[in-house]
Amino acid sequence: MIANVVSFYTENGVTCVSFAKGNDQPDYIILSYTANADHQDQALGLDGLHIEVNEQSNGGYNCVNTVCITRDRVILTVSNILGTDARQQLRIDIPPHVEGRATVLDASREICIGTNVTVYG
Repeated sequence: MIANVVSFYTENGVTCVSFAKGNDQPDYIILSYTANADHQDQALGLDGLHIEVNEQSNGGYNCVNTVCITRDRVILTVSNILGTDARQQLRIDIPPHVEGRATVLDASREICIGTNVTVYG
């Protein structure tokens, strides 16, 4: 996917990074993390890194295995997510003109490190 719109924000204790083809397009990927998951969420497996791809039903917790981050790309190796390539990867290219690109790349790295996902780059 080529992400022409990216964002990073924290709201109500949830940190989110999002990538989308455009503002009104259905192609998107959201990574989110709740820093203070309560005991019930932990017991139900609703803690850790959450990913959502194009719709709420295509995602889950702890489905991201590794992340490779370069100056203009994020490659997520995932499990149990539709829309991946043969290697179970989701590739997100972020063109140089996209506002907030560096911030989103740094935030993606920090969220993944904070949830013990292996990060390359």
